[in-house]
Amino acid sequence: MIQAVTHTSLVEAARFTGAFWLAGGMLLFAWLLSLFRIKPVIILGLGLAVIASPFAWWTFTFVSTDAPVLALGALMLIAAIKFVRGHWSGWWLPLIGGVATLFKITSILAVLLVALYLVLELVIRRIRENPRRRGFEWRAAFAGRGDDGYLVIAASSVIAALVAEIGWLALRAAIAIGPAANQGVTGQMSLKDFGSQFVNFLPGTIISNVNITGRTTLGLPIQPFIVEPLAWITIGGVVGAVAIYTWRRANATLVYSIAVLAILGAPLLAVALDLQGTYFPIPPRYGTALLPAFLLAAGLIIRSRLAIGLIVAYPLFVLGVVLAFSPTFA
Repeated sequence: MIQAVTHTSLVEAARFTGAFWLAGGMLLFAWLLSLFRIKPVIILGLGLAVIASPFAWWTFTFVSTDAPVLALGALMLIAAIKFVRGHWSGWWLPLIGGVATLFKITSILAVLLVALYLVLELVIRRIRENPRRRGFEWRAAFAGRGDDGYLVIAASSVIAALVAEIGWLALRAAIAIGPAANQGVTGQMSLKDFGSQFVNFLPGTIISNVNITGRTTLGLPIQPFIVEPLAWITIGGVVGAVAIYTWRRANATLVYSIAVLAILGAPLLAVALDLQGTYFPIPPRYGTALLPAFLLAAGLIIRSRLAIGLIVAYPLFVLGVVLAFSPTFA
């Protein structure tokens, strides 16, 4: 449609779609944070942090399969929160999770995050409300109601994502006209490779900066020290939320679920690839599905006027630098 309206080439039209994915992702991200009554000025600052980031430069200005994942990750969290609060049916989660995984396999990280959140929420509610309760209410669970429904929806979401991915792999194999091209990046995962994955997504996703194919330059031609403090937002947000939130506080289960996936998301993905014999060094941008959760954690703990001022002023500065010194199309 963009190509028909603008009369540009297919490649340029495909690149223009990134702007729409970014806009949709930011609207869903703002909706997500508003569910927690986070101040609009904080939402603005965190949104600007994404827009000004090297991650956004690569994902939304080049032709990238990562473009839809930010929006889908935010939508998964919205659906989970709405379900837990009794506003939406839980069966939206398997549907969204399956579709998201068809867009890109890395979306399964958002599915795992939501599944863990629901399981922890079930455990905490059982402990708080009725620790002596026995049995499982099957009818209510499969209707997506009650505490037991959390377990069914969590399992169904993971199964839907796996079925979607396995089905796509089977279809791809069936319609393939030959073996996939060897890109020269696959190999066997070493213990050092595995260990490095534990600190991959949390600091790296928002500052992920890709080398342009055929060149030695990065996709975002900005000095790294200008944009690297963006990682402090995601690291400080998740670590700070874990330090502040005790199990008795509201949203604690969500905070701890985010922390677990921040650490284990990349290693799980690496192991899955290695078991298939297709391991390659996982780019930090593969944590895109978790980025809305990382920034949500930051939004939950920002309180002081100084912190709010910095969370708006610094991304505005970075965005100004990017607009001033980056070419229109790299």
